[in-house]
Amino acid sequence: MRTAWIALTILTGAALLLFASVYKVPPGAVPGNARISFSALPWTPLAFAAVLWGLYNCAFSMIFSFGSLVLAERGLPVIAASSAISFYIIAGAISIPVGGWLADRTGQPDRIILISLVGCMLVFPAVLYLPNSFLLAALVLGGLLAGLAPGPVVSMPGLILAPEMRAFGTGVFYSIYYVLMMIAPALAGALADYVGNVSVAFFLGAGMMLLAIFAHWAFRQTASPPQLGGS
Repeated sequence: MRTAWIALTILTGAALLLFASVYKVPPGAVPGNARISFSALPWTPLAFAAVLWGLYNCAFSMIFSFGSLVLAERGLPVIAASSAISFYIIAGAISIPVGGWLADRTGQPDRIILISLVGCMLVFPAVLYLPNSFLLAALVLGGLLAGLAPGPVVSMPGLILAPEMRAFGTGVFYSIYYVLMMIAPALAGALADYVGNVSVAFFLGAGMMLLAIFAHWAFRQTASPPQLGGS
C-alpha cells in the first residue's frame, strides 16, 4: 500500500511538471478582467449539473466500493468477485472517450447521457438478481454504458457560464460534487451496517442514478445560454 501511494505521488508530481513545461496560453487569448457577479451566476442550472455529476459518481462508486462484497454474498469467491468489479471499472474507463466522441459526432449529448444513466442504473438490479453466469457480461456492458456520460456531463457548465464566470462557476460545480462524494459512501456503509445487508448500497446506487436522470432533466428545463459580457 505504501509503495502505491509513493508511486501515485511521483506520478502526480510528474504530471504537474509536465503541465507547467508544456502548456502554453492560446494565441490571442486575453486575460479576463470582468468583475464576478454572484447574482449573475446561473445558480439553479449549475446546481442541477453539479448534482447530476455528483450523483453519477456516487452511484458509480457503489459498484467498486461494495460490489465485491455483494458478489461474495452471492457465493462468488473473493478473488473472482474482485476481478469482476475490475472488469466493470476497466470497461468504464475505455468507454469514457468514446462517450465524448459520440456526443460530438452525433450532436446529441443529451441522448448519450440518458443512455448512460439508464444503463448504469440497470446494472445494480442486474448484479443483484441475474444468474451468476451472466454477472460478468452484465458488469462489462454496464461499465461500457456508464462510461459514456462523463464527457458530455462535465461539459454542461460550459453551456451556461459566460467566459468571465467560467473558472468561478466550475469551482462551484466541483464543490457541490465533492460534498456529495464525501457523503454518499459513508451513508451507504452506515445503511448497510444498520440493515445488516450490503446489498442496500446497490439499491442506494440505483436510486441515486434515477435522481441523476431527474437532475439532467431539470438542468435542461432551467438552462439558458450564457449572457456574454456587454450583452
